[in-house]
Parts: sequence; structure tokens; C-alpha cells
Amino acid sequence: MSVLLVILSACTNTPSTSPPQSTPATQEGPIRVQMGEGGPVPNPIASEELLAVYPDLSLLAEMPQAAVVGVLNLVSAPCAPCDDSLAVCALAPPEGCENVPHLVARAVEVAAQGGDPDVIRDAVTYNDDWVSDDTRARTGSVDVEVWIDPSSPATSETLARMSAITTALDEIPVQFHLRVLWDAEEDDEWPAALALLAAEEQSSGRAFLKEPAGAIPDSVRFEARKNEETLGDSLRAEQAIARAKGVRSTPTWFVEGYRLRGLQGEQNISHFITLSWMDLKVASSAQEPETP
Repeated sequence: MSVLLVILSACTNTPSTSPPQSTPATQEGPIRVQMGEGGPVPNPIASEELLAVYPDLSLLAEMPQAAVVGVLNLVSAPCAPCDDSLAVCALAPPEGCENVPHLVARAVEVAAQGGDPDVIRDAVTYNDDWVSDDTRARTGSVDVEVWIDPSSPATSETLARMSAITTALDEIPVQFHLRVLWDAEEDDEWPAALALLAAEEQSSGRAFLKEPAGAIPDSVRFEARKNEETLGDSLRAEQAIARAKGVRSTPTWFVEGYRLRGLQGEQNISHFITLSWMDLKVASSAQEPETP
């Protein structure tokens, strides 16, 4: 069902075009946000409060600005340390919610492009948390990390989905990174985990997964790596990273740090990749020096 937003700024006298059950048009006091037939959002954050922290909101016309403020009050912040609305979290993002200012900037950009409240909501809504990763180097492409279990029948479908996404989004640079959720109790997973960790190129890891079981490409290099004393430590470290990121099943996807669990439809992953690419372009434009 489409989301109905009733957003009224302080001292607004604009006639309302909302359905009969909506809040009356004239409103004094702080912003009120209502969703469908539900009641007002508890502890809403007024536009003035958000404008003090995010001055780019002032670049929007009255109604797009009101739409952004309303959506931010309705949507939950997708980061574990913050269990409140995106608007509340945006005022003072706690450690582990460094993504929140980027989401506010995204909402402003979508509104500036003419997106209605439903479109803005879809642009900032996630069903899972963003996971901070200070070790991830920033690149000019959208980074997608995919955790797989090489012994799972779903792995081939995951690889096919990665290829399909790359083809469908040919104008967006996407960098996939394969990671292995390895079960130390399953000996038959060792060669696959070894192959992916030993591969210097991601393409080598994918080639291995497409081969029949036991057919390890470049076996000399893989066998040499198998004899390294530190390999066991490397594999255990990989699993520690998986636990820290909340990876408990495969496949698990991370699109620029946003966790998406399960097989995930191609359209859903492509949607979040496209949004992340928009974020990168907006950030890049903000860093460009102004022409005198």
C-alpha cells in the first residue's frame, strides 16, 4: 500500500490536498508527521532542527523539504547503535552510524530530482543494518561484498546473479568481492575456502566455483598455499570478520556496507547499487572546487 504522508510545517496556511481523514491544513507548532491511518510519529524532529545540522535542506522548495523531513521521521535508522527514527539519529549520529548523514544527503538529492515521499522513503529504507568497516578502501566504484558457502547449491545461482547485475548495470562501475563463510567442521569445504583465499584475483575464485568439485585451477599455486603455516590463522581470521559483520548464513550481501541477507532478487540488489552510485556522484560533486 502506498505511504500517505501528512506533513505540516509551523504556521503553514497552504490548503491541504490530502484525503478527508488527514490533519487539518492550518497548523501552528512543530512539524507533525502522520502515516496512513496511524497516529502522529512520537517525538518528531522539526525541520528547523534538521536545517541547523543539514543546511542543504534549505535548497529545497517548501513541499520537497517537508517531504524529506516527514520521511526521515517515519523511517528507522539502519544502523545498530540507533534504535530511533532516522531524523532523531541524524541530529547526532552515534559511533557506528556514520552512514546517516549520507542517507540524509541522498533524501535531499532524490527530493531535488522530483521524487515524491514514497520514492524518498524507498531510497533510505533498509531491512537490515549498515555495518561500519574502516578497513574498506574508498574507490570510484560501488563495492559489493558477497559472502558465500562454496558447498551450497545456492552458490552457482549467486554467481549467476552477480553476472546478471554487472550486465544490467553496465554504466555503473561495480566491484564484487567474494568472501567465504567456512565451516571448520566440514573438511570438504577446505579446498574451496583455500582456493578463494589463495586467489590473487577475484576472477580466479569465481573460476574455481564454476569447476567440477575438486578441479582446482592453478593447482600448483593452491597446493603451495595449502602448506603455509599461517593459512589456518588466515581462515580463522576470515571467520572472525564474518562474525563481527553478523554473517550467519549465505549468501549475505553488503552494498557499500549495507547488509542484505539471503538470495536477494536481482532488482533489489540493483536498486541499492544504483542508490550507492548516486551517493558517490553527489559526494564527488561536493568535493569538486567551485569555478571562479
